[in-house]
Amino acid sequence: MMIINLNLLSPSKKTRNEHVVRFLFLKNLLEMSLLVAALLATCLLLSWVILQEEFNNLSSSTMLVDRGYSSYGQEIRRINKINHDVTLSGKNYFALSPQLLELIDTVPVEIKLNSLNIDRTNNKLVIIGVAKQRETLLVYQDRIKELSWVADLGSPTSQLFQKENVDFEWTIKIKAVDKTL
Repeated sequence: MMIINLNLLSPSKKTRNEHVVRFLFLKNLLEMSLLVAALLATCLLLSWVILQEEFNNLSSSTMLVDRGYSSYGQEIRRINKINHDVTLSGKNYFALSPQLLELIDTVPVEIKLNSLNIDRTNNKLVIIGVAKQRETLLVYQDRIKELSWVADLGSPTSQLFQKENVDFEWTIKIKAVDKTL
């Protein structure tokens, strides 16, 4: 059996038919690619809508959580501030009680102290009082000068003109106090 191909078409019609077949093939190929692109765009659009919904749900739940726990955050900030203030207040603390007790023990019976002012920033101590006699005041002045934490005792000489009931005001310069006390 032998197959014979007879081509009764003219060569121009033959090339035109080949062009039409190629055109139809390209048309079908473009239609398929457009269909695939449309399907992909639809899938991307749907996934974008779903992600947007989930994002909105997540942000609204986060806002609810933030509202519910904002009072805890404020309370924590308040406690942290108190802790910071306590830490700052204790930073430069050192006990003056032993020095004050030592100062009080040196006061003679004949001297009455009216005021005792401590200036920690300038390391000064101001003592205001009344002595019954000038000699007692001088003895007390010498005792204070002997204290280990006293750097300088300034007293006006005009306070020593009276013999009895001598009002005095002393400014004492304090040495750097040991902070381990």
